[in-house]
Amino acid sequence: MIQWEENNLAYLASEDFIGNNEVLFSFFKEKEGFDLILDCNTILPNTSDLMEIFNHQQKVGYCFVLILSPEQPHNFPSEWIIVPTKTEALDFISFEQMQRDLGF
Repeated sequence: MIQWEENNLAYLASEDFIGNNEVLFSFFKEKEGFDLILDCNTILPNTSDLMEIFNHQQKVGYCFVLILSPEQPHNFPSEWIIVPTKTEALDFISFEQMQRDLGF
């Protein structure tokens, strides 16, 4: 299910999200204060489910990053953070965490 990385960062594969989304939504709302990476390279979840996560993460002030292959078509909003690899997702969140720590 959810893999916890250092610095309050959660990593989740989309196949673990699909079918468990109601349980995970409840968990996300109870445990506020973490950045989230959702790996969508194998399965792309429903856009409305992703929008709910995005809105929640934005409301609590933490990142939501999707890992998505450049070949995968999508119509996600431009403000969503979409990267092709886990390494890039981790780098992006590290930068965002530094900015948060500095008050930007």
